[in-house]
This record gives sequence, C-alpha cells and structure tokens, in this order.
Amino acid sequence: MPLDASPVAVARRVRIARALSLWSCRLVGFVLLVRGVYLLINRLAFGITQGDVAYAYDAYTGVGKEHMVAAGIAATLVGLALVLLARPLSRCAIAMPDAGCPSCGHTGEIDGDGRCVECGWQLDASSSRRPDA
Repeated sequence: MPLDASPVAVARRVRIARALSLWSCRLVGFVLLVRGVYLLINRLAFGITQGDVAYAYDAYTGVGKEHMVAAGIAATLVGLALVLLARPLSRCAIAMPDAGCPSCGHTGEIDGDGRCVECGWQLDASSSRRPDA
C-alpha cells in the first residue's frame, strides 16, 4: 500500500518524524546530563572523604577506570547542549518539504484560476482532478 502523497499527509509524517527526533535528542541529552552530574558528584564526594578536593582530580582510582572529572564535564556539556538545542536540531535534520504541485511537484507560480502552470492540476481543495482527465 503506497503512502499518501497529499501535502497534508506529508506534513503530518514530517511532524511525527520531528517529534520522534526531538524527544530522542532530549532523552539522550538527559541521560548524558544525569551521567555527567553523577560522575562529577561521585568524584567530588571522593575528594571530600579524603579530606582534599584537589586530590580527587589527581587520584588514580584503579585499572580501566576513566577519569571521572573529564568524562563528567564532557557528558554534562554535551547533554546540556542536546537538551537545550533539541528543537533546532530536529528542525534542521528533518526539513518540511515544499508543498508544490501534488501532480508534477512544480513549486513555482500558479495561474489565475488556481492551476499549476506546468501541468494544469487544480490546486484548490475543492477539486483534485486534472483538467484533461
């Protein structure tokens, strides 16, 4: 079954895709933000329990452990950017197509009778037939 290519159906699909993109960006951003803040607070708490907050930045905490402060700052900044810029990013990534003529796709002018100058398609909502059909 082919997809409906009417301008209303296309606009609806674009809005749905934008909404999915928007909330996906916000979810990823929120997860990164929470992870980054967790890493920073964890390292800060380690420094406080050792009696020297500066030591928390320099201390090596084991084999295979990432540096929590650097990872926390990076995750926090990227997460905050994704949360705040999710809407412009989704609008940029998924552009609304030009409505144009549903028959030939021409996006130029229409004649005085509301017909496409390329193919003669009636562009108003009351008629959806070609004049030669």
